[in-house]
Amino acid sequence: MDAYAFSVAGTGDRPRVLIADDDGSVRSMLSLWLESDFDLVGAAADAEEAIAMAADMLPDAALIDVVMPEGGGVTAVRGILDASPGTAIVALSADESHGVALQMLEAGAMSYRLKGDPVALVVDTLHRAIRSQRAAAPASAGA
Repeated sequence: MDAYAFSVAGTGDRPRVLIADDDGSVRSMLSLWLESDFDLVGAAADAEEAIAMAADMLPDAALIDVVMPEGGGVTAVRGILDASPGTAIVALSADESHGVALQMLEAGAMSYRLKGDPVALVVDTLHRAIRSQRAAAPASAGA
């Protein structure tokens, strides 16, 4: 496994994002694509690493692959939300089937993107998920 954590310190203004994908080249590519818009706090190779990194780093968002070792995306989403309830999760997959997307959304992901989607769309989806999560936080804190 070649998962890695980044520095927790960021600019303060940019959202902090965790990436989880079992393909090292995909993790590297996503890191390059997202680094101009986000502070990347880690890149996990499986669900367990993603959950552990989220617990340590408390990212604003996590971009989670659907199919990966140690339980897959559904396990990662549930575990991340338990460990870091303020993290907005966006699922990422090459699988276009509605059933897979529905499983991830039911697990707690806020949105679902395809690996073939334009980078700008993935970036926009992450920003929207973070804004939505932040807007919902005060309402849930008072409940």
